Amino acid sequence: MSLMKKASATMLVFALVLSFGFSSIVSATAPEVKLYDASYYVSGSHSARSFSGQIEVENLGYSKVVTVHYTPDGGTTWQTLNASYSHASDINHEIWEFSTYAHDYSLETPRLGNVVSFYIEYEVNGQTYWDTNGGSNYTVSTITSHFELGVPAVISWYRGLYSTGFSGDIVLKNLAYAKSVNIIYTTDNWTTTQTLSASYDSSIGNNLELWKFNTSVSPSVTQISFYISYTVGGVTYYDNNFNSNYTVIK
Repeated sequence: MSLMKKASATMLVFALVLSFGFSSIVSATAPEVKLYDASYYVSGSHSARSFSGQIEVENLGYSKVVTVHYTPDGGTTWQTLNASYSHASDINHEIWEFSTYAHDYSLETPRLGNVVSFYIEYEVNGQTYWDTNGGSNYTVSTITSHFELGVPAVISWYRGLYSTGFSGDIVLKNLAYAKSVNIIYTTDNWTTTQTLSASYDSSIGNNLELWKFNTSVSPSVTQISFYISYTVGGVTYYDNNFNSNYTVIK
């Protein structure tokens, strides 16, 4: 796409913002920016709420700004949250992180409601790109959908190595009914590997499913490295932690 076409597309997005408000933006998701994942938690004795996630952007220039626009109250007000660089996801893309987490729950401004809707803005080289989830915005909720997945089809969400057990949670997109989810892991730095099947646990909203795995391991095992494979519709998707694999330590 030429710079003139990109500039025209940007002007159209701003015209839509002015005409319909932030919650009514209609624009195709730009390949230059895409939600990677997001989650929303309520924790602690004071019910502190944390909205956080990761964004994948195409590395189009050194100087860039990645912003999350979100509404904590159903669209009555909109807030901005700046994302920060985390790491390169491949030779042409970067992962940026955002979070509303506050160690002191009283510092949460504004206080989040049960549902948070959001979209993403990416500014680089004088151009602005948007990920509005096809014009619908993304949504995370404390009630039915704690998670959103953008780029990945599967992601490791929780994992742990205990005295005699290795277990974890996996979130994946429900792309079809028939599917298989496996954890390929090693206890000896990839000299040998073992395959462990995960099991369906529940539907968690936003067309996502929670899968779990659990297996016994020798008490002598102090470290496990692993990655996830998800096969559905004849296609296999992987979460290998950006080619670094995951490692859990006892």
